[in-house]
Amino acid sequence: MYTVVIVDDEHMIKLTLRKLIDSSDIPFQVVGEAEDGQEALSAIELWNPSLVITDIRMPVMGGLELIEEARKRNLRSEFIIISGHDDFTYAQMAMRFGVVDYLLKPISPSQLQETLERVLGRFRNEKQSKLERSEWIWYCKNRALPLVKHLELLNESEVLEELMDIHSHLLGKIEDYGMLKQVYLDLMTLIDGEIDERIGHTPRREPVDLSTVAEQPEFIYRAVETRILEMIEDIRLTRNWGSHQNVKRASEYMQEHFAKESLSLQEVADVIGMSASYFSRSFKEEFGISFIQYLTKLRLEKAKSLLSDPNRKTYEIAYSVGYTDYPHFTKVFKKYWGLSPTEVKKRM
Repeated sequence: MYTVVIVDDEHMIKLTLRKLIDSSDIPFQVVGEAEDGQEALSAIELWNPSLVITDIRMPVMGGLELIEEARKRNLRSEFIIISGHDDFTYAQMAMRFGVVDYLLKPISPSQLQETLERVLGRFRNEKQSKLERSEWIWYCKNRALPLVKHLELLNESEVLEELMDIHSHLLGKIEDYGMLKQVYLDLMTLIDGEIDERIGHTPRREPVDLSTVAEQPEFIYRAVETRILEMIEDIRLTRNWGSHQNVKRASEYMQEHFAKESLSLQEVADVIGMSASYFSRSFKEEFGISFIQYLTKLRLEKAKSLLSDPNRKTYEIAYSVGYTDYPHFTKVFKKYWGLSPTEVKKRM
């Protein structure tokens, strides 16, 4: 049900409009009335009506002033103007304020019915558009994350492949290329936000601007593709990519050799050809934790998984993940998992 507020300083006009609306089969309900524009503002803020039907000439504040003030306050109601004067200037000003219609008194039932039907159609179209927009935003959210993962790894070919797949899907679903622009803007906004959250701030560029792009799919796609490629370059510039590759190699080496008790930061730094101090700093920047924290994490996660094997002794597991000092192992394990190895094994 759509709600209506009637604004007029004449009691009979308000009564007539209420009766006509109540007796119609259109889903509008009068929820409030006002004598003038000032009183109407309070009623609109209170009821947040879908539609306001207002006289143009009233004491204290007229209809045009009411609409202007409502727009300033960002009130979202639609307006129908009613007037006893066939004045072109008034009608012109009303249209400038975006009113739905300008009706002359006396208002016939058929005239009001026709106007309300037109307003109803407009509301329903807006509702359908919002529903479609909501569905597309959900689609964009689902597609943004895989794109960002490829962006994070600077996998340009995978990024472009993903983008082309999205474009093909959109072309199969969207005929209105204005809507196509909007969906791409939503997608890019989500990607920007996800990159800032996952990767950190990249050199700031202006958000993608499709307003000057012709409403043709190939031009829209090229504009988005260009921005995506710029984002890859932005991410690359924020990193020392050689350092990133080296740290990645270090991680792989640690995953293969973490069971070696003597495995040290110096050994891994030597393997990848970096100084120990620079490697230590780069490693923490990349993973957010220190070398020793990462090594401990690898060892204890592996230990926990091995505890599920009833045939493995706990001290054997400790040795297999790089701990020859069993008491030290149990102490470190409990600090990390909150339970002792024995307690974890029992629960498993």
